[in-house]
Amino acid sequence: MIKNDNILKNHKLKVTPQRLYLLELLNINGHMTIEELFDELKAVYDNISLATIYKNINLFLEVGLLLEVKINEQKNFYELEKERHSHMFCKNCSSLNDIVISSNSLEQEVSDKNSFNVITSDITFYGLCNACQ
Repeated sequence: MIKNDNILKNHKLKVTPQRLYLLELLNINGHMTIEELFDELKAVYDNISLATIYKNINLFLEVGLLLEVKINEQKNFYELEKERHSHMFCKNCSSLNDIVISSNSLEQEVSDKNSFNVITSDITFYGLCNACQ
């Protein structure tokens, strides 16, 4: 596994303790909102601002380190860029989990039936997780 400092260097980004910790948090927790990231970072770096978190998240999105997961009527979640996958969102507890499924046949069907060239797709399943059923 590539270390976080190498990830930043490979994307020509300055290595700072705050950026390293932000990546570590996302690596450990998977999906986090800006507010969750801010709370965790603020506990360790008391002088960090919310604006700094936004700036770094936007920079990481721009260089392809992170993905933004948009959930209907919820705050956006952020996760490290990884293999293509979909999401399962619990409408009761707001947990967000990855699920690896192939959407290739669905994308092909959309393309074939609608004369539409699908470039990418984002699929989120909404329901109740095992704990909330």
